[in-house]
Amino acid sequence: MNLAIILDHLRHENKPRILWVDALCINQGDSNDRSEQVKRMGPNYENARRTIVWLGPDANEMDEDEESGGELMKNIQFAFDMFRKLNERPANQGQRAADDQTTSWERRLQPPTKIMQTFLAPDGKFHFDKVARFVKENDAARALLRRPWWNRIWIVQETSKSKEIDVYFGGQTIDWKTLCGGAEKYLARHETQVALPERHTYQLRALFEAQRLRASHPDGKNLLSLLYRYRWFEAGDPHDKVYGILGLARKGPGDSGIPQVEPKYGTAVDICYRDVTLEIMRASGNLDILQLCPRPVCLSINSETLSLPSWVPDFSYDVKKIPEHTVVDDMAPITLHARLESTEDSSLTACGNSQCRAELGPDGRTLTLQGFMFDTIEVQSDTFQSVKINTNERFGFGLEAMRDMVRSEDTGELSLRKMAGNTFQIFRNAGQTSQELNAQLGMLTRWKKFAISLGQYPIHGDLETIFYRTMVKGDLGADPEQRMTEMKEAWEKTMKRIQGVGRLPGALGGLASAILSAGTSCTFPVGYLYNQRLAKTSKGYLALVPHGTEIGDEVALLAGGKSPFVLRRDDDEKWKLIGDCYIEGLMHGEHWKTELCTRINLV
Repeated sequence: MNLAIILDHLRHENKPRILWVDALCINQGDSNDRSEQVKRMGPNYENARRTIVWLGPDANEMDEDEESGGELMKNIQFAFDMFRKLNERPANQGQRAADDQTTSWERRLQPPTKIMQTFLAPDGKFHFDKVARFVKENDAARALLRRPWWNRIWIVQETSKSKEIDVYFGGQTIDWKTLCGGAEKYLARHETQVALPERHTYQLRALFEAQRLRASHPDGKNLLSLLYRYRWFEAGDPHDKVYGILGLARKGPGDSGIPQVEPKYGTAVDICYRDVTLEIMRASGNLDILQLCPRPVCLSINSETLSLPSWVPDFSYDVKKIPEHTVVDDMAPITLHARLESTEDSSLTACGNSQCRAELGPDGRTLTLQGFMFDTIEVQSDTFQSVKINTNERFGFGLEAMRDMVRSEDTGELSLRKMAGNTFQIFRNAGQTSQELNAQLGMLTRWKKFAISLGQYPIHGDLETIFYRTMVKGDLGADPEQRMTEMKEAWEKTMKRIQGVGRLPGALGGLASAILSAGTSCTFPVGYLYNQRLAKTSKGYLALVPHGTEIGDEVALLAGGKSPFVLRRDDDEKWKLIGDCYIEGLMHGEHWKTELCTRINLV
């Protein structure tokens, strides 16, 4: 039905029009045909004169929109016009989009008063016209940017490969580059004032990044990086979480250093994921892909996942399987692979220059690697968890009150009273957030005391410095001394600011948060810490380990690993992978000894 609507809108009245539509031109019921056609998808988009994106409406929405007086159509049209104007404007000096990781604390302390500041003139007078414009822009942006289309895995390749793209919503249209440019500037300008869930803005930014791949990576990008960045996009067929991005991956037929992955829809999904994992290991000679194996904490216990060996990442889940208000910190914690690729830093070599030699056992589930057990987890802390933000709770009260003011002919006492009440609720929620942040900082304070209490460390070094290095997994940039000074200063400022806020209850804490966070930024970097535990090993090392780690788990050094790994004994001869870890004093091959290696079987 929806395809019929699309074709009806796109047909020319007086001349034929040639369209290639994947739903029609690929036999979706024939796995062999799909496997062959998928290989051609990239060239199809590259060679097409024009690509058409259909955002809607579908049949149900057309009926509903007619009943509501065309509200959806009006919002989309307004959004198109708004993004056209924004795209033409130069970016403000110093303006940038919110970083997905390192500014996460700052995003949680963004003051609710920033919304209020939007409507106030320098003389403090309230401007109703600004309220109306803000509500209209916000509603229009939400209507457009929350369309289901934005989360589909195939659009990543489609939009980054095509020469020209026209985006349609009914009879309205906009150029893709204009839409992307305007949307990016809108998100950067409003940042936390847009009532969109973080999981959604994360997906949008990932898609916008893909538009620059052609220029930044003309020969294609590392397949592992693509699997990591786009793992939360949706696919009707779980195979497509891999096959849908192959067109963006680095090519090199016959090049042993590039993964050679062929679409095979006839194979089971678990075999597909297993084989791509093995192929990435073989081509890279390292174990970076094992960093994607731990189950994301944002997946509920009841979420259906595949029954995979512990060493095979599960790519089947998507944004529909996590709560609406999941935060970026739980979706995409910083991995060592992401850091190494972004900085081109090859200094982390826990296992020297060794190469992994992965062997698949006869059962099809056992992976044999070379390595040895180095240490045991003796003591560990609680997990460093993210602070959850319900976007509706944070902004919804104020926005709804603003909508009432706009819709009401009477903008007097009743609406202002309601808005005041809802603003109080916003401040109360901000106070709760600041108290949760204070609890996080309390944990970090205990972590630091724990690290300092270790006494003599197995390697020479100041324990405070070792603690700070562990907090960022050794990521000190080009000037480690300067970076260390900045971290210490950020630690002191952040502790003072947020701890002071967190002592105040309810709305008072929210108001204090608004006032204090309006000052200078002083965020301590915590991007590496989410869903990690701080642990002490039997040999006295300080370790940052995965959230699933238990006391008694072993620390292993495995050939091809840039970091140590936490393993748990499954039986006498087999182990389960818990995840990679960071241990200061092991990250540069200090204890790697080839002569100690034996066969280690992971299941």
